[in-house]
Formats: sequence, structure tokens, C-alpha cells
Amino acid sequence: MNNPRLILNSLKLLAQNYDNMGNTAKASEFSGMASAYEQQLQTQQLKNEYETKVVQSQAEAERERMQRTQQELLMSLRELKAKATQDSLNYALMRKQDSLRKAEEEAQRKQTEIDLLTTDRMLKEAQLREQQAQSRVQRLIIFSGGFIVLILLVSSIAIYKNYNDKKKANELLNLQNIEIQKQRDQIQKQNENISKSINYAQGIQKALLPPQTSLQQLFPESFIFFRPRDVVSGDYYWFKELTKGFDSKEKTGKIAVSAIDCTGHGVPGAFLSMIGYNLLDDIVFRGIHKPGAILKELNNGIRRTLRQDETDNRDGMDMALCVVDTNTNTVEFSGAKNPLVYVVNNEVTRIRGDKESIGGGMDYRDDDFNTHVIKVESPTWFYMFSDGFIDQFGGPDGRKFMIRNFIDLLGSIAILPPEQQREILKNTLKEWIGTKYPQVDDILVLGFKIEPS
Repeated sequence: MNNPRLILNSLKLLAQNYDNMGNTAKASEFSGMASAYEQQLQTQQLKNEYETKVVQSQAEAERERMQRTQQELLMSLRELKAKATQDSLNYALMRKQDSLRKAEEEAQRKQTEIDLLTTDRMLKEAQLREQQAQSRVQRLIIFSGGFIVLILLVSSIAIYKNYNDKKKANELLNLQNIEIQKQRDQIQKQNENISKSINYAQGIQKALLPPQTSLQQLFPESFIFFRPRDVVSGDYYWFKELTKGFDSKEKTGKIAVSAIDCTGHGVPGAFLSMIGYNLLDDIVFRGIHKPGAILKELNNGIRRTLRQDETDNRDGMDMALCVVDTNTNTVEFSGAKNPLVYVVNNEVTRIRGDKESIGGGMDYRDDDFNTHVIKVESPTWFYMFSDGFIDQFGGPDGRKFMIRNFIDLLGSIAILPPEQQREILKNTLKEWIGTKYPQVDDILVLGFKIEPS
């Protein structure tokens, strides 16, 4: 190996590696060798520089001596010319010229030696710089290679760890997907069972509620617009031809008809509607025919059935109830929050119900609900309804339909046949809801016309 600087760097690198590995003895040994070698290089460099300076100094002294010799020769030559004859002068001149030529040749030789020494020194310095540059490049290559190897090692470890993490995550994800699919299947099965139960409940509710055609047998001009929010409804209608009570089949000429809005909707509301329906049947079966008394008994019956004195249950219902006496052409009305609207000769009238609901937070009642009597002297349309249509959001501003607009709508359709009235209610609701808003509650509108006999 002819590169002193590379040898020195190698010794230093070995000392550093042994030191990093904790081998202090070897590190100290190679560090000493590196220091000694570096000292040797510095000494050699100083020697070279000294020799160069000595040669330059000698050459300069020789040059000065030659100049003095030349001057002396010139002076001697002038003296010889002055003193000697022409032959002696020529001979002396020839001798002096020969001496001068030899002196010039010697000076030229010395200058050549100086130039050679200078060139050699410059070559050595250039070689040293080249060796140093090569050493720096080699160190850079070594360090770069080590750094690249380190990066590759770290990257390989990271890639391997990432692969393992992804593998574990995928395994966990697969397990979770299996569990999710299992839960989805269970939920789907439960939903199917719930749907079957709700559909079965719908069948029970349909069987419990009389067909709308039965109302037309009692009131030829009548309709029911019934639109549950879900499969089953918390709104329900009830009507009954009243007999003289208990086992009697003798008719009284009175017809009870009602539109009821239970707490909530869907299955809970449907359960409450079945309780209310059976209680109403029982109340009129016992011969209670005054609408205010019917509501009082229904309130007390709901409280007993749901044990609202013993529990926190506050379910109840709002309703409008009419008892039509075909013998006297009168209509008796009682309402629990819900009103009665009737239209005669294009004039619309609203009778408000009492402020109390049936059941819920109400106490047992000893007094009847208020009863209003309407004498029918001209063809008159009567309407009872839940709050579903009124509270439905829709229109361009997303507002509720509101009671005032609904009463105006009833007043505008009262002159039409019942089926057209029902169709207009259906289309108006459809246009009001549009595609932007869902149905928020069960909807029930019941209308019937009385012609005085």
C-alpha cells in the first residue's frame, strides 16, 4: 500500500471501531500506531520542505557568487586589456570567456537542479493532495456505504415489523368481520322475528278495528283517512251502534263514533289502542252512553289497567267522541284535548275539547268530561282527527301544517263526496311532505255527514 494518508486513515478507523466495540487495548494500540505514523509523515514533510529551502538557499548563494565572479572577471578583463599586449589580452580574454562560459554552464546546471527539485516538490505536493482527496472520497464511500447499509437494515426491520403488524391487523380484522357478520346475521334474524311479530300485531289490530265499510253502513256519506307511521298504529278509530245495555240487543237509535290518538306510535301505541278499544266496548256495553261519562270511565279504566297509581307509567290518549242521536237529529260531543270540527252551509265551526287527556298524569275523575250538544237542522259534515296531519313537517320552509290550515282544508272539501275528500287529504299530505321529510306521527282523519230526517 503506497498511500501514506490512506494507511493513516485506516489505522484511525480501526482504532475507532475497536473503541466502539469496547476493545480499549486494541483501540489504544492502533491509536498509538496512527499517532506514530502521522508523526512520521509530518517529520518527512518537514524534512522535504527543509531540503527544498536549503537547495533554494544554496542556489541563491551560488547565483550571487556567480554574479560577483562575473563582475570580478569583467573588471580583471578590463585591467588585462589595459596592461597587456594585444596577444596577451586576447589570450586572457579567451581564458576569461572560457571561465565565463563554464560559470554560466554551472549556473545553468544549478538552476536546472533547482527547477527539478521544485518540480519534484510540486509533484509530491500534488500527489499528497490527490492522496488526501482519494482518502476523503474513500472515507465518504465507506461512511456512505455504512449509512446506506444502516438505512437498509432499519428499513428492512421497519418493513418486516409493518408486515407483521398488517398481518396481525388483517387477522384481527378478519375475526372482527366474522364477528360482525355473525352479529349482522343475528340482528337480521331478530329483525325478521320483530317484523313477523309486528306484522302479526298488524293483523290483530286490523281484526280488532272494524272495516271502514262498516262506518258507511251507519253513515252512508263517510270516510276514514288512516295512515300509520309504522306498520301498526297508535291512532285508532272506534264506532258502535248503542243498545240499551248488557245483554240487550234493542237499539237506541244512537251511534257512538270516535277518533283516538294514543301516546307514541308503532307497537307501544298499538298496545294502548287495543286496551282503549276494549275499554270503550265495555263502557257502552254497561249502558253508559253520554260522551262525557264515557270519557270519564275510559280515563279511570286506563289508570286502573296500567296501574298508574302504583307505577311511573304516564301513557294515555287524546280523543274526540261523538254520540249521534238519529231520533232527535242531535250530536253530543266530548273531547279530551282534541276538538270537533263541523261544516254546515259552508260555515266552519270548531268545538275545543277539555284540556285534560285520558290517563297519563290525570287523577281519577268523579265528574264527567264536558258535553256539547249540536242540533242538526241542515246537512252537516263532522270531522274528528289526531294531531298527526297538523304536526307534519313539510312545505317549502319545513314547517308544521298547523291546525288553522287544516281546518281551512276541511272547510274547502266539505262540499265534495267522501271519496274525493279522502283523496284530497291524501294528495295534500303527499305534496306537503314531498321527498325531503319523513312522516313524523300516525295520521287519522274521520269524517261523516248527517242529513236531518
